[in-house]
Amino acid sequence: DIGVTGVQTCALPISQLLMPSLHPGRYSREEEYRTQCLRLVEEGVGGFCVFQGTMEEAAQAIAELQACADIPLLFSADYEHGLPMRLEGGTDFPHAMALGVVRDPSLTRSIAGAIAREAAAIGVHWNLAPVCDVNTNAMNPIINTRSFGETLGEVLPHVSAWIQGTQEHGVAACAKHFPGHGDCTIDSHRELPVLEHSRERLSSVELVPFLSAIRSDVKSVMMGHLAVPAFDASGLPASLSSVLM
Repeated sequence: DIGVTGVQTCALPISQLLMPSLHPGRYSREEEYRTQCLRLVEEGVGGFCVFQGTMEEAAQAIAELQACADIPLLFSADYEHGLPMRLEGGTDFPHAMALGVVRDPSLTRSIAGAIAREAAAIGVHWNLAPVCDVNTNAMNPIINTRSFGETLGEVLPHVSAWIQGTQEHGVAACAKHFPGHGDCTIDSHRELPVLEHSRERLSSVELVPFLSAIRSDVKSVMMGHLAVPAFDASGLPASLSSVLM
């Protein structure tokens, strides 16, 4: 808690920066797991990232945890194409690349808005989307159809439309996976990809959708788990690199 002249500060526990996973199916069935989640709330955890279960189980678990929190909890989830990406229930929309093929950003904005409304209805405030990666590598095993396309012309209009459609319904959007996960042949959930491009290439392709997202007032950016030697020669992934952060 550092006081600065003219700026009011308040001290919050470090636990407010933590967002563990929440599995609503387990929460509804396993008493020990439920007790662990409630204990985290008592200890001041900042929120949860919602994963597997039914839509009804998620809504019930979120409501119960929220009711027990002294500081309101922040709930996030990966609903790139709707709640069914993580839950049973909700509306399953076309993946991003299908929207890119249609070339109608107004449709993308409407779909993002519909997903935001369903997320908000069960208590999720933060949708970890859109994917801003330009899928320049056809062998990409982890981005692929999650991207709006293979060129900036395909990706940029939909990134902005998605952010607008999400945030106009009171749900925060998230531009991912910075600084760009489109030209990889490795699944970063399993191994560490290395993006070997020069700064010039990165600035003209990979970084452009994130700049567009920021100009569209995106509320958050997710770091990618990949090394980018042009910016940080240490070999650390962006998700652990103070330079890329």
